[in-house]
Amino acid sequence: MKKQLCLLFIIILSGHLTRAQYWSATGASTSAGAVYLITATHVGDHIYVVGNNQTFAYSTNKGSTWTSTSVTLPKGIFAA
Repeated sequence: MKKQLCLLFIIILSGHLTRAQYWSATGASTSAGAVYLITATHVGDHIYVVGNNQTFAYSTNKGSTWTSTSVTLPKGIFAA
């Protein structure tokens, strides 16, 4: 049983890894001024990302162009 579960896990994992090779690079991290992205999500054609420096960027056209927004924290609030 343990051997079968291990084999099932490997099959599932390999399916996810092979799909990753078809991803394409976007300018999201550059637009956010980040080295790498912490998280990303999408709603329809709109993509939203957060960079490692806590900046936010979004695209309304499936990642063709990116817009970064400037967020000013309220007085007395600090980001770590």
